[in-house]
Amino acid sequence: TNVNDDTISLDSACFDDVDVDAWLDDLDRAALLIQSAWRGYSCRARLVKQVSTLSIVQIQARIRANLAAKRRRWRRERHRRRRSSRQHENKKRLQFKNDEEERAVDSSDDDD
Repeated sequence: TNVNDDTISLDSACFDDVDVDAWLDDLDRAALLIQSAWRGYSCRARLVKQVSTLSIVQIQARIRANLAAKRRRWRRERHRRRRSSRQHENKKRLQFKNDEEERAVDSSDDDD
């Protein structure tokens, strides 16, 4: 090994039979495989996240729809109860009015 101030040179017999072009091709292929594996992993991770986000959105939509349906049923029931109550009150008023008219007729008959 020759050592200069700025560079290190390797003069070793173990590198004599290395085909640098083939070695670089192997490195390129290895890099491509690693990048491909990483892209696949990254893509699957994004897909899982999108699916889980979509699932969450669907769950929220179902819950909101269920709550809206409950509110509609509650309002319908409240409206039905109010209508029924008004009808009952109207019947009572009519009955009271009829009773008063009968009493008025009875009292006028008593006066004669």
